[in-house]
Amino acid sequence: MSFISFPDLPIIPVLGDLTSALGSCNRAVLQALPGAGKTTIVPLHLMHEPWLEGRKILVLEPRRLAARAACMRMADLLGQQPGQEIGYITRLDTRTSKQARVEILTEGILTKRLQNDPELDDVGLIIFDEFHERSIHADLGLTLSLDVQENLREDLRILIMSATLDTRSLVHILGHKTPVITAPGQCHPVVTRYLPPERYQRIEHHTAAVIQKVLVDEPGSILVFLPGVPEISRVLGLLESADLPDHVRVVPLFGNQSRAEQDKALNPAPQGSRKVVLATSIAETSLTIEGIRIVIDAGLCRVSRYSPRTGMDRLETLPVSTSSADQRRGRAGRLEPGVCFRLWSKARHASLPPHLPPEIMTRDLCDLILTLADWGTTELSDLEWITPPPQPHQDKARSLLIQLGALDRQGRITPHGREMQLMGTHPRLAHLIIQAGKLNMAWTGCVTAALFMERDIFDHARGNHKDRDIRLRLDALDHVIRNKQPAHRINRAVCKRILTQARLWKRKINAKDDRLFPESCGNLLSLAFPDRIARRRSASTHETGYQLANGKAARFPGTDPLTTFPWLVIPELDDKGREAVIQLAAPIEQTWLEEHLPHMWQTRKAYAWDPARKEVMAQEILSFGKITVRSSRLTRPDPHKLQEITIRAVQEHGLNLLPWNKASRVWLCRVRFLLNCGVELPAHDDATLLRELETWLAPFFPQPIPRLDTIDLVAALKSRLSWDQQQQVEKLAPTHLTVPSGSRIPVNYEGEVPVLAVRIQELFGWQQTPKIAGGRVGLCIHLLSPAHRPVQITSDLAGFWQTGYPDVKKELKGRYPKHYWPDDPFTARATKKTKKGMGL
Repeated sequence: MSFISFPDLPIIPVLGDLTSALGSCNRAVLQALPGAGKTTIVPLHLMHEPWLEGRKILVLEPRRLAARAACMRMADLLGQQPGQEIGYITRLDTRTSKQARVEILTEGILTKRLQNDPELDDVGLIIFDEFHERSIHADLGLTLSLDVQENLREDLRILIMSATLDTRSLVHILGHKTPVITAPGQCHPVVTRYLPPERYQRIEHHTAAVIQKVLVDEPGSILVFLPGVPEISRVLGLLESADLPDHVRVVPLFGNQSRAEQDKALNPAPQGSRKVVLATSIAETSLTIEGIRIVIDAGLCRVSRYSPRTGMDRLETLPVSTSSADQRRGRAGRLEPGVCFRLWSKARHASLPPHLPPEIMTRDLCDLILTLADWGTTELSDLEWITPPPQPHQDKARSLLIQLGALDRQGRITPHGREMQLMGTHPRLAHLIIQAGKLNMAWTGCVTAALFMERDIFDHARGNHKDRDIRLRLDALDHVIRNKQPAHRINRAVCKRILTQARLWKRKINAKDDRLFPESCGNLLSLAFPDRIARRRSASTHETGYQLANGKAARFPGTDPLTTFPWLVIPELDDKGREAVIQLAAPIEQTWLEEHLPHMWQTRKAYAWDPARKEVMAQEILSFGKITVRSSRLTRPDPHKLQEITIRAVQEHGLNLLPWNKASRVWLCRVRFLLNCGVELPAHDDATLLRELETWLAPFFPQPIPRLDTIDLVAALKSRLSWDQQQQVEKLAPTHLTVPSGSRIPVNYEGEVPVLAVRIQELFGWQQTPKIAGGRVGLCIHLLSPAHRPVQITSDLAGFWQTGYPDVKKELKGRYPKHYWPDDPFTARATKKTKKGMGL
């Protein structure tokens, strides 16, 4: 029971129901809209409940700023300083004590605490606040907490709180008897207005214009939601040039600010002034910014998405969900009636998704997989998940962790993997730090890893092709350490956080060295990003394209000094286009790769079909990952492999790949003709010939290189028939017929019916149409003029002599008067000669 006097907030009426629920059940769900007071009031109300038995309450917040702000507010309600009964723990900032009854943690901290103490002996209740955001750390923390509750601590209580929850999915996992308590909505009404931009108007310009108009039309301070720091900077610049009134103060608010900068945004505006807070989604939940009664929402958010195409996370700017839009709108009604301006149309609002996909569906899973391996779980399906992680993402993460030596082939954690877990960062960076320590470059490794935990230290560096070199950042940090002025403009607050984190890691690995080697950062990064090691695609230093070890392509958007180096490691890319665009890179030495990543090198024999040469190219290839470094022709290739590839090429490309000539085509047509006549011979259709290539074609390959253009295709085809069958073909489907003139005329078998094309004079005296195939089929006769031009086509020669010949004779006699045109073709002498040649 609570003895604290709470403010009059919507959460107050349901506190009794919540107390009863947790008194009789170890799981509960609390749904309360923005402004209800759940974040600060619920932990204070429950901190003295008897079932806690003196244990702590852990409250999980999705962001560091929210954790610190909630702690400050709760401590203030108790009349205490933060760190007494109410404490907070984040990655780089902690204020707590042994006397703390409530500790507010960022979500990743819970996972580390569970790993160190799975039973959580000093914890009685875990509260997952703002669970609707579904961060990967929150999902993992809940899964592990449920596992502890079911197997080790039945008395451990779990409370899930949010304004907008998919309660059906939650109750499905938590159990259908799980109590769900719903609190009333926000304290004060909020009017919603829609102000979409003009067509083609940039969102920053529209936002700045709306801010200026609202400052004139509405009283009170303004909270503006923008997708990220670049947009905040652009809007800030537009407002600074807009000559705002002196009493208006514009302040940014985002995650990587210093505490003083964040406090400036959170504190109320001085008496007689107004404040415009330009914020990312960090201000969406668990924060009350003093004096805010107006929200301007650009309707966009920036989320990290895993790309299976490159195996990397990348930031995407997306429209907000309706639940997120409602959270933002609720900021305007925290302290008084407010107004929310949505910078999109009502129609577009109706098309927004209710929720964005949970992070576990869209993020890199390396950290999660390693954490669960350390937990003793190699099969994620053994645990309870609200949303199971996608299997393809799991497979890619395990593959990388095995490559880094964190897991064995069975997916179990290795001693090196446990050491990586102690670093409290992404497995790639943990591996870098540990390996750097072993190479006596611990400080360089720690600082390099810390660079990737923060935003860029260079102001406006992204997009400037001259500043894509990671070495320049280490050089600037080295100047900061030695109290010298860097060559580039830097963000000193970010530098301070980087160096603080680097010192923490340095102490963890008990390193002594303090020298920074900027030139070595690429070599060290190659250990953490082996899949993103890249080689220039050509020898030219003007080449901007690189081939990555994972098989993907990347390029610089233009000329860049780094292209003078043949080898790079590219930790940061933008993979939105057909080729990934290099954002940050550093050079590597090939000798380093040969010495420190020997498992990535492979010498192999490769056999591939060359369609231009119509033969197999047999090469010895030296590769690094999927990068071909060198290739040379094999002097003694495997003949069996050559034959196998050649046969496969014919099967894939079809019989037309074979060296067909007139003789081979005629033979195949003759055999197929006889098969159509019902003669019993082996099948010769394309499908059969392709299927049986090894039995009839392979024996005729020349040795040792089976070049197709040198094959005796007639002999290969004849090998499908016995000697008797070959003689049967010669007899039943002759290549030529001797006509009455004595000429041997070829028979054409390419059509449906065999054709005999012959000059009409050479057939005089033939009484009937000749037949082949043992008398089964009569030939189709193409009767030609003396100039070998078609005159008549007939399959009934006797009928032609009787009815068609008289008319044809008249025409031919006029056209070819020197030739012999008898009145009776049945008895006339066949001839190839003119009348003069015949002696007429």
